[in-house]
Formats: sequence, structure tokens, C-alpha cells
Amino acid sequence: MDYFLAGKYKIALEGYGALISDLHPMIYTRSSEVASDIAKLDFDIQQFLTHIECPGDASTRASRFEDLGRTFFARWIAKGAIPDLENSIKNLQAALDLTQLGAPLQTARQAGLSRAMRAKVIASNDKGYTDVYIQSLQDLLQSTGSRDLLPLAEAYGIRWIQFRDAEDLDKYSDLLQEVLDLPSSRDDLRRRPLMLLGQSYVMKHEVTGDLGHLDACFELYQEALDIPANTFAATIGRALVLEGLGEAFRTRYFRLGDPKDAELSLRWCEEAVNTIPVESSPIVQFSLKSSLAFCYAVRFGLLQSIVDIDISIRIMVDALRILPENEPLHSSGNLGLAQLFQARYVQREDIGDLDQIVSLSKKAAGNGPHNRKSEIQLLHIFAQALNSRYRQLGHSEDIDESIENISKALSLTQDQDETFQPELLETLANSYEFKYKRLLSRGDLEMAISYRKQIITLLPIGHSELPNVYSAIGSLYDDKSEITKTEEDYEMTLQAYQKAVDAALENDPTRILSLQYLGIEYQKRFQRLKIQSDLDAATRTLDKAFRQPQAPIMFRILAGKNLADWLIEVENPSAAYQVATEILSLLSQFTPRSLEISDKQSLLGSVARIPSFAAGLALIAGEEPYTAIQHLESGRGNIVTSLSDLRVDTIKLNLSHPHLAEQFIQLKDELDTRPGLITGFSNPRHHADRQLASIIEEIRELPGFHRFLLPPSEDDLKSAAIYGPIVIINMTLERCDALIIKPHQIISLELPELYYTDVAECAAQEIDQGTLEWLWDTTAHPILENLGYLEPPTGSPWPRVFWIPTGPLISMPIHAAGHHYPGSNKTVLDCVVSVYSSSVRALIQGRMNAARASVSSRPKGEAVLIGVQNLPFASDEIDRLEELCTEMNLQTKRVNPYRSEALASLSQCEIYHFAGHGATHPVSPLRSSLKMNDQPVTVQDLFNMRLHEHAPFLAYLSACSTGRTEDEELLDEGLHLISACQLAGFQNVIGTLQKANDLHCSQVAKMTYTWIKNKKMEDKSVAEGLHHAIRNLRDQWIAKNKNDEGARGDQGSGNDNSNRRRDIIPCEEQPIFWAPFVCFSIY
Repeated sequence: MDYFLAGKYKIALEGYGALISDLHPMIYTRSSEVASDIAKLDFDIQQFLTHIECPGDASTRASRFEDLGRTFFARWIAKGAIPDLENSIKNLQAALDLTQLGAPLQTARQAGLSRAMRAKVIASNDKGYTDVYIQSLQDLLQSTGSRDLLPLAEAYGIRWIQFRDAEDLDKYSDLLQEVLDLPSSRDDLRRRPLMLLGQSYVMKHEVTGDLGHLDACFELYQEALDIPANTFAATIGRALVLEGLGEAFRTRYFRLGDPKDAELSLRWCEEAVNTIPVESSPIVQFSLKSSLAFCYAVRFGLLQSIVDIDISIRIMVDALRILPENEPLHSSGNLGLAQLFQARYVQREDIGDLDQIVSLSKKAAGNGPHNRKSEIQLLHIFAQALNSRYRQLGHSEDIDESIENISKALSLTQDQDETFQPELLETLANSYEFKYKRLLSRGDLEMAISYRKQIITLLPIGHSELPNVYSAIGSLYDDKSEITKTEEDYEMTLQAYQKAVDAALENDPTRILSLQYLGIEYQKRFQRLKIQSDLDAATRTLDKAFRQPQAPIMFRILAGKNLADWLIEVENPSAAYQVATEILSLLSQFTPRSLEISDKQSLLGSVARIPSFAAGLALIAGEEPYTAIQHLESGRGNIVTSLSDLRVDTIKLNLSHPHLAEQFIQLKDELDTRPGLITGFSNPRHHADRQLASIIEEIRELPGFHRFLLPPSEDDLKSAAIYGPIVIINMTLERCDALIIKPHQIISLELPELYYTDVAECAAQEIDQGTLEWLWDTTAHPILENLGYLEPPTGSPWPRVFWIPTGPLISMPIHAAGHHYPGSNKTVLDCVVSVYSSSVRALIQGRMNAARASVSSRPKGEAVLIGVQNLPFASDEIDRLEELCTEMNLQTKRVNPYRSEALASLSQCEIYHFAGHGATHPVSPLRSSLKMNDQPVTVQDLFNMRLHEHAPFLAYLSACSTGRTEDEELLDEGLHLISACQLAGFQNVIGTLQKANDLHCSQVAKMTYTWIKNKKMEDKSVAEGLHHAIRNLRDQWIAKNKNDEGARGDQGSGNDNSNRRRDIIPCEEQPIFWAPFVCFSIY
């Protein structure tokens, strides 16, 4: 099992923060320097070299060496070439050697040399050279009696960053405090030491975990921000302070997991980027933008919003663009950008992102020269990309090269510096684990275990990565125990997970994972050995995992589901239901309105069934049916509901509270922005989401608005049944129930013969007569019997039932259930008119929209007709419908099947009819579509339409599978073409659940429109018209079966064009042709 799903974004971005923090020491080295004209510098250097050996006294020669050294340093600033820096140091040292002790220029020349040496310390990462530099600064202070301790403090800070000696960190902060304690006549001189001391406290927190260090850091940054920034240099300094503050909040987020800290980090880093003058050093701009990119990457890890990682990548690309062409920082920048693509790859698994990672790694390699540290990072990132590509493509050369790169990187680590070894060993262990998963070689599994055990020996007690490593070892032993089946390996698994829990801090956001793994292992042992203490330990541990308040919401939801499942297994349904209600409260926070629809789709797959699960448990626990319905209405269809909420009627609110209504409308319009319009370096939707949530709470405090944007009340549900009973069929693995809403009561009816697994199996197949009979016996018959609708109606109008199925039943034709043979009345078709809806809320909202849409607000009755030419009966269908619509006094408009024309015509219609091909997307329901001659019209396109102001009468999708979702995990989200048309504002939508052939699509459409015409477009005429059209075809089918036993719905074969399907997938078998047609309606 993949236990590391939760930590995948953290792993993908591992090292990015280090790359950013490594920029800090060099910011001040090159930030305030102005890049001179390189050609002039080249000329000056040649001139100085020509005269350097000319005769002269010591003072003259010292000046020449100083000029040459300073010019080499200026060229290093401009180009970043290490040889220039070394030449600068050599010549500045020569100038100092020729300067008499106590001479007026000695201090200035010593300072110039120190600055150049400092730059080399940062660039070389050589501990010996760093030691020499620190000693030179100490000698300078002693010889001059100077109290300028800041350069020495920074030198200790640099050595700490490079080599992690705790004494250096203490010395760094102590010296900075001494600097601040010295009297100063200028406040602006305190800004930099305040910032650096704040950074030192962040570093101390990372070592000790003491949150008090972060509190001290915030105070120091605030004091630095209070200092006015009135000059160019001061403005740069302020921007760096803002970025440092953002880093501090980011650090606290990683420690406590509070999303507010992630938002604050992003806000301060954005302000830093906005503060920096455009003419400031490219180095500073690159550093601040890199940090901002990291903030968006962090929020991507939190919310998994693809918009955030796209913005992050865009910012990093822009940061690299700012750098001069030959700037060595391109190397670390390209490495950082590669890790951002790695994070995006984790979610999208787009091979194009992997190619980018490999390309950027190679580009970073070519941006040398590299010191040992950067070469290790380069090899590491490249190996991670190869690992990912191997997991996707399985090319053995990728995993072999990955192992080779990591082995080389490990060889570059020095005995006295083990900083990189744990993460390198982790990637190496991953390589062997991935090989094992694909090749099932026991040797690879043992190698992975061995390398992860090595990591344990390298990490000190209390290290934040220990829980993850122990959990990884537990996962590997879990795999091993599946092979060996020995209690020894089972015990090793459990012990590893126990160590992971023991190693995790109480407030560690990822502690929930370790607890879950341990709880699951106790479950397994109880199932094997039936020891009561294991049952108790499993329950206790899983409950503790669920109640980790600092954990990310998704982790808590999944932990809660594990706990509830376990409580059901051990026969404690009341406790399971209590957990389920708590999960639902978390679910409302899981997908904020600010997330794009596509991001919500990717998030909801793992949790979409939880509302049905909670509703089923409510009934098991003896709760009222209304309670179960509330769970379904508040949790199902998250995407459609959130969009519907943004299009809610505000007339009543505007009349009584116009100011609040105006704010609400402004914010909801901002959140209803179409995807793809966010192109800058920030996402305004997050801010709008927070404001909107606050406004909604304020509105609910008003008299008469306490249920604003909440699920329907019990009275609302009963009122919604005015046109006929509403039947919600809730499906869970534990039980299936019909929740029946009538005008005067709400009841539940258990369906003991209906099983989730049976429905899922049938839903994956095409409709046949046996399926329809089974669906009648298990589902429709007991429901209609309860309603008293088991006989054909004797008068008119026919009774109607509003069906709201859940789970895999959504793909089943309940309206067609029955025993269809001559003389049989055991069918839904012969008892009631069937209408479908995605939720009761959708019915209520749709009716409100229709009631509000006045005649004057509608376009003058226009019927838009689109027909695909390569279907012979589609053209005939459109011709006949044009006649019928004209007879209904509608203006008809034939539209060419091109995407732009098809979408544009929606805003002008009363009826929208499409006769052509439909296609369901196997992975992303939002990409299911109506096929046009150029680009398809997708579910996403229709979700973006807003037609509810005039609520058009009918969208008729005469195409295949327009009401179907292929992704089983997202069935309850209603992400199909029919629901998209309903959300857009149509009162009635006709479509299909499965494939349908060309001839019968045409026949059903003609008969349905004829009925609508005869009924003068009455509200109920659409559902009635489809109902009678389907009955007509069904009767023809029965008559044919009577004359041809065994046909059972087969309407011919061979090359007859009547069997052309209205989708693009050929199929040899013919399903029952009249069953797939459905009507979603508010009436």
C-alpha cells in the first residue's frame, strides 16, 4: 500500500526551501552593487594589468593593486565568475600587505578584502576558507579596536548555514545582539541586524523546536518594519525584512500546520516583491520572487490547487528571466524550478512535467561552475525526476541512472558533513522500493529496508523526519510480511509504526499518519489473532489519529472514515455515526469556494461517498429520515452546489439589506470567474473566499435569513414534493434505503435486496432485460408499493415521481425498471412519469429561478438546433424539429456544429437541441463533451454558462451518455452534461444514461416535441412527452419480441445505418434501445 500519499508534496518540494535560504547570505553581498558596463570593466582590468608592475613606491603600488582588486570584484558582481572573485582577493590582499600598520587606508582596504573574502566563503562552501575568513575578521577587530561586529556576526551565520555547528549559531545571535545593544544615532542602521537576528531565531527554532524563538523573531521583524524606509537602500532592506517575516510564518506553518500561517507567509512575501524597486539588483529580485514562488508551492501542498502551483512556476520563470545571462544563480534557480515541476507532476502525472524536470536539471548542470553542495543537489533532483519517470513508464534505464546519480552524490558527501546523506539515502531507498513494486524482487525490497535503516542512524533524536522514516520502514515490512506471512515480519511492521508515533511531536501535523498506520496494523493483528487488547488498541489509536486538530483536513477526513469503518466492523454503529457527523463538518472546509472546479474534482474523489456513508449510518443509528437527507443535501454534489450558491437569487436580500447584497454579489461574481483568467502572480479568489464566508455569516444573523445558502429545512423538503413524491435512494456498502419525501411526511424504506456491489457491477454493463427486472424487484417495486402506485393510472395527469439516486445507481434507468412483456403492469413506465434530479436543493433552486424569470427578461422564443452531418437520422431529426418549433411559435435558428457558435447561441435560446455525438471522459468528468466539428463543448464549458436569469425551457441532448460519469468515485458529484445544463439555468434537460442509436434518438425526439407542442409547452409537458415516447418505443419492442423470441431488445445487426450510435465508440451488441433516455426537470 502507498502510505506516503500524504507526504508526496512535501517530498516533491524537499530541498526547495534550502535552495531559497542559501540565497540569503549572498543577497547583501551583491544586492546593493550596481552592475557596471562589462566592456568597460574588461578595458579597465587590461589597463590596470599593464601598469601593475610599473615602478613605484609601496603606497603607489598598493593603490594599483587595490584598483585592480576592486575592478575584478565589480566584474564578479556583474558576471558572477569565480576567477574574478579570486583575482579580486589576491590583489586586495597585495594592496593590504603593502599598507603600513596604522595607515589611514588600512581599515578601508581590510574592509574591501573582507567583503571579497566573504563572497568567496559563500561561493566556495569551503570550511577551511571560512575559518580563515573568520580569523581575519577577528584579527582586524583586534588590530583596529573597531566595534563593528556585524561582519563577524554574519561570518558565523554563514558558517552555521554551511556546516550546522550549533556553537556558530549561538555566536551569530550573540554578536548580533551586541550590535543592537551598541548606541546608534541612526535607526536605519538597526534594520539589517534586527532582520539578521530574527533570521537567527528562525534557525534556532528549526534546531530546537522552541516556538518561543519564533515569537522573538516576530517581535524583531516588527521593530525592523517600524523603521521608516526613505532611501533606495532602505527600501531594499525593508523588502528583505518583509520576505524574512514571510519565511518565519512559513516555518511556523510547517511546525503547526495552521493554514493561516501559510496565508500570512504568502501575504508578506507578496508585499516584499511589490515593495522592491524595479531598478534594484537582479539578485534581490530573484531571491524575493523565488521565496514568493515557494509560498505558492506551499499553499499548493495545502489545498492542492493547480492554480497555485501554476502561479509558483510562473513566478520562478520570471525570476530566472531577470538574472543576467551568465549569472551562476541560474543553476540554483533551475533546480528550484525543477522541483516545482516535480510537485505539479505528483498531482497531474503529466509526462511533460517530468520532461521539464530532466531538461531543467541538465540546464542547471550547464550553469556551472558548481561547488560540492550544488552538485549534490543537482544529482539529487535529477535522480528524483528519473524515479518519477520510472514509476510512470517503467524504463529500466531510468531507475539505473537514478541509482547511479544518487550513489555519486553520496560519494561527494564528506564524513564531517552528513547534511545531505539522509535525504540522499531516502531517494535511494525509494529507487529500490519502486523497482520492487514493479519487478517484485525480494532483493530490491531488502535494499530499500537497509537504506532506510541507515537514515535512522544518521538522524538525531527528535529530528522531524524520524516519524516519516520509521513509517516508511513499516510500509516496507508490511510489503515483506505479505510475502513471508510470518509473525516476525508482522511484528516488525507494528514496531516500526509504533516508533514513528513515539518520534512524532504531539503538535506535528503529520503525526496523524503515523497513528493511522499503527491503528491499521493493530486492526490486522486483531483480525489474525482475535486478541481483545488489539481491538482496543486499534480503536484507541484510530480515534487519536482522527482527533489531531493540527493535521490537514484531508488527512483527518480519511482518518475519520477509517475509524468509522472499523467501528462498524466491530459492531458499534452509534459511535460510527457520531464520527461520520464530525467528518461531514470537516468536509465543508475541505473544498473552499476559491478552488477552481478542476481542483475540486481532483480532491473530491477520495471523499465523495462520505455523505451517503453518513446518511446510511444515521438510519442504522435510529436517526430520523430528515437527518439522513440533511447529510446528503449538505455533502453531495459539492461542485454543483458551490456554483449554484454563487448564482443564488438575492432579490429579497437586496430589498431589505442592499449594502450586504451588493457586497455578496461583488464577491460571488469574483469567485464565479471562469478558469484561466488568473494570469498574474497572485490568486485573488482566496481573499474573496474569506470575505464571502464572513458576509454569509453576517447575512445569516439577519431576521428571515438564518438558512441562507444552507440545505433545505424539513418544511422546505415537504413543500418541494408538491408536484409528486421525491425519492432519494441512498446506497452504501452497509445498507441501501429509499428516503421518501411527501407533502406531509418524510419516511425511510430499507431496500434489503439491493446491494451496492450488485448495482456497481450492473452499472458497468449495457442495459438488458434481466437488469431491468432485477431493478424492479429490488428497488422500484417496493418504493412504488409504498407510494401506492402499482397500477396504471386511470385518468390524467399521470402521477410523477422525482428520483434522486446515489452512487452507482445514478447510472441505472430506474424509469425503465420492470418486467416488460405483453399484459404486464409490473413496470415503472406503466405506473408513473419519472423525473430525475441531482438533489432536492437543485429542484428548489431551479423552481425559484424559473419563477423569477419574467417573460420580458427572456429572449423572444428562439429554438437553437444543432445537427451533426455524419448521422443520417440527425439531419431528418433537425428538419422535423424545425417544423414543430415553428408550429410552437418559436423562432428557429440552425447553428453550425462549431464550439464557439454552439456556446454563443446558448444565451439566445428558449430551446437548445443538439443531435450528434456525446463522449464521456474516463478520468476527468469535466471533460465529457458534445462533439463539434472543431473543438468539443465540455461539461466545464457548460458550468461556466449563466442562463438562470431567463431560465430557458429545454436543453435536449440527443446524444449518447450525456447523463453518465465514468469515474466511479465522482458519481455523486453529478459531473455530466445534463447536470451542467441544469446548473447553467435550463428548467428541463433530456439526455441519455448510456449509448443510444441514431434512429431511436431521432424517433424519441420527434415524439417528445410533438407532445410538448400539443401541450403548449406546459411546465410538465417535457417529462410527460419523453415518458410517452419511451412507452411507445417500449411497446414496439415488446411486440417485436413477441414475434421473435430471443431477440430481447436486439433491433438488428449488420450495416444498417439505423444502428449508428451517437457516440464515437463502436459497439457490436445492441442494448435495449428505449431505456437510456431520461428527463431531469424541476416539474
